[in-house]
Amino acid sequence: ALLDTGATTSLISTTALLHLKHSRIHPTNANAILGDGTSTIKVKGTVALCIAINQITTVINTLVVEELGAPLILGMDWFTANKVTLNMDQRQANIDHPIFGST
Repeated sequence: ALLDTGATTSLISTTALLHLKHSRIHPTNANAILGDGTSTIKVKGTVALCIAINQITTVINTLVVEELGAPLILGMDWFTANKVTLNMDQRQANIDHPIFGST
């Protein structure tokens, strides 16, 4: 997964989704605006994904799109919902989970 603090929303490609167990995709007829503020990408639907990091499992609703530069982009929605901080010196993402603790 690509951790992208510049993305407001998490996205997954349809190809990556083929390799994961997941809940039902909820179809949608929408477009997402990319980081340049003008380009758009067609959204096929939304899906809830479980993202496990060490002993902590998080759940995030991601937008499903045909193609991406990375198979999965975790955006600020995931960072905020899971109290994720980045330690750039140590190249680590830290989660402060209220039940499972920190990783």
